[in-house]
Amino acid sequence: RHPTTGRPYTEMVYHPMLEVLAYLRASGFKTFIVSGGGVEFMRAFAEATYGIPPEQVIGSAGKQRFELREGAPVLVK
Repeated sequence: RHPTTGRPYTEMVYHPMLEVLAYLRASGFKTFIVSGGGVEFMRAFAEATYGIPPEQVIGSAGKQRFELREGAPVLVK
């Protein structure tokens, strides 16, 4: 959910974009999403929202590493 509106992200989509994607698919194009957002989020979000399967989503993927900080396990990006 969006922290300000409380609405699910899947409801906060630019509807003209959905129309363009539908038009392109109907015209035989294969659609992709390229985003600077995290690829893990975008792959889960894009299929339900835009009908674009995970293998057609290109996004950023940062490195993570496991550390113990003051005895507590943490993932560091």
